[in-house]
Amino acid sequence: MRNPLFLIVAILLSASCNRSVNQKFAELDRDLKRADIYMESFRHRADSLEHEITASLPDSLKWNLCYDLFSSFIHINLDSTLYYCNKLERYASNEDLAARTVACRLNCLRLSGKIKEMASLAEEIDVSKVSPGFLSDYYFHLQRAFDRVYDSLAVKYIHESISNPNVSQMMKARMRGLLCIRAKDIEGTLEQFRIVYDNAGTYHMKAMASFNLSRAYQKINDEDNAIYWMTEAAINDIKAPCKEYASLPELSMMLIQTNRYRRASSYLNIAMKDAIGGQWNKNVFNYAEGQISIANAMRHSANVMIVCIVLLIMFLVVIWLMYVGVFRQKRELHRINGIISEMNIRLTDEGNIKEAYLFRYMALAVEYLGKLESYRHDLRQAMKEDGMDAVKAMLRAPEQRNVYKEFYEKFDTTFQKIYPDFVSKVNLLLKEEARFREGIPFCTDLRILATIRLGFHESRQIAAFLNVPPTSIYTRRSAIRRSAICEKEEFEGKVRQII
Repeated sequence: MRNPLFLIVAILLSASCNRSVNQKFAELDRDLKRADIYMESFRHRADSLEHEITASLPDSLKWNLCYDLFSSFIHINLDSTLYYCNKLERYASNEDLAARTVACRLNCLRLSGKIKEMASLAEEIDVSKVSPGFLSDYYFHLQRAFDRVYDSLAVKYIHESISNPNVSQMMKARMRGLLCIRAKDIEGTLEQFRIVYDNAGTYHMKAMASFNLSRAYQKINDEDNAIYWMTEAAINDIKAPCKEYASLPELSMMLIQTNRYRRASSYLNIAMKDAIGGQWNKNVFNYAEGQISIANAMRHSANVMIVCIVLLIMFLVVIWLMYVGVFRQKRELHRINGIISEMNIRLTDEGNIKEAYLFRYMALAVEYLGKLESYRHDLRQAMKEDGMDAVKAMLRAPEQRNVYKEFYEKFDTTFQKIYPDFVSKVNLLLKEEARFREGIPFCTDLRILATIRLGFHESRQIAAFLNVPPTSIYTRRSAIRRSAICEKEEFEGKVRQII
């Protein structure tokens, strides 16, 4: 009878594994770099087996060699799998080999997507003709062929294998684990597949056991163990080697949930490359959908980041508003930064431009907050030491008039960094005599065009930003349009398209 505390014990025993996920990632990355070496070793073994198949050998020995090749290529390449399955049918010289060949053909039909043909071939299954020593392998092929396709047959052969005394204990544990999965018995699933993993003699069997252990941990929301065992499954699939696997793409989907987008995308690209190389076309479409999921998740993450930045900016603006009624200078700074915020919202270029502009804006905001705090401190100090006359003298100081000049110089520098070719591209739209000098600072006309590029449309908006009369802006815009090479009505639209 199964210990009712097994689930708790299993989680406690694997606690150390939960702390080793990053080590597993490192191990997987190393094996992915060695994947070509594993594949070359496989090809060498396959070539050796192929060379052993000579005309002088009995058909039964030829069948055994072809079966070894079939069992290897069923994880590597669909065309090669079909090729060796055809050879199995040619060399099946007795009832035992013929019965085992039927199980192999069923797997080929399943992999090829020929589900309807499987129904008629299933009638040829005769377990009684299979030698006892090969029953474990035979039931394994039958279960895998019918699983999720003709599930009633899959369950039938699972029960038969468990009750058959000639089936190995490890295979029985695997079959009991599959029944536990169907019964949603997480405790039983963990117990049986841990037995399979501990006793597995091949990388393929270890990969299968690890995969099902990971799925079981997912059911109980044990994220660390789920990722650990799925990574272990991927490691064994790579070492096997195997190109028709679910572990690496499944791991990618799990990593998306933990915001490890770069690693997830890298693993999914490798899985897609292997699927294409092995002609596993059905997997290619699934992996493509996974890439779309990664792209959507990254886009969502970027949007969340932008929202957080905007919220941070709004928080800073609220802080500034607390001082509006005290200092006129602070009110002017808030107006200017409000314009910058509006320009930032209107930016529709690529994400790196948005990020660069927001970063520059935040730095400028922090700088001005520091200046305001320093100015406020100086006013208090002056009031304390010399009275109201000293405060009035400070408010009339000429240094305060330089704030706009300093702001526009920083605006010019920021804009130049975001659009380094802006001036040269504007000059291409103008007649030679009307072209601008390149470099910092910008002239007023060039700043007008810069604000148009950032999304300002109306002259009053531009005038407010540049602190000049609206009539002056209107006159300058008209003069610039008359200097354009293209049609006047098209000029500003072309300026907005400059990147």
